[in-house]
Amino acid sequence: MCDRIEELPDRVLMYTDDGESLLEKIYASGLHPKTSLVRRSSLEDVFLRLTGRTLIE
Repeated sequence: MCDRIEELPDRVLMYTDDGESLLEKIYASGLHPKTSLVRRSSLEDVFLRLTGRTLIE
């Protein structure tokens, strides 16, 4: 379902190649998040994932 999950104090981030399909599975399982956002990774997201550092550090 997910490649990676991050639990933060105010949200859960789920990384997948097919966000819409994941969201459908979440709703089908009976969970109903208050808000959801599906977006593609940015270049900064990829850089941070590979290096562990932001572009301005």
